[in-house]
Amino acid sequence: MSAFLYYLTSERPRLAEHLGDMSIGQQTKIIAKQWKTLTESDRAPWEKLAKHDKDRYARERREYHGETRHTDTSYNDKIRY
Repeated sequence: MSAFLYYLTSERPRLAEHLGDMSIGQQTKIIAKQWKTLTESDRAPWEKLAKHDKDRYARERREYHGETRHTDTSYNDKIRY
């Protein structure tokens, strides 16, 4: 998940509490504007979450597929497209 999506997930309930009759699309537009105004240091926690999630996904994907799956370059020669 991207840093923005983590931020969006965190901020949407707060916004909905104040402006409950607003559509999700309208809420997202407001939160996107807020995101664009955040400084690098304000975005850092969300970027950190996104990086950890990306690393977790890569690790789980490697574990699922196996570390050495199709690393042999001759493998591509055997595939017929």
